[in-house]
Amino acid sequence: MTVGEVIKINSPGIHKRLMQIGKGNKEPKKRIELGDSPQNLMKVDSYKRARGVLRQKTWG
Repeated sequence: MTVGEVIKINSPGIHKRLMQIGKGNKEPKKRIELGDSPQNLMKVDSYKRARGVLRQKTWG
């Protein structure tokens, strides 16, 4: 028996709330279209310096 099953049996209200928190409001990732402009392709959230060159770290 897992922890989730025990919580579900003993306190279903708390289990329901935890399941809703786990789902959250996940935003879909932005889609990168082929043939898009270079300005749109270079939009990123952050950069890092690697070997003296700025590189994209994460996508927006």
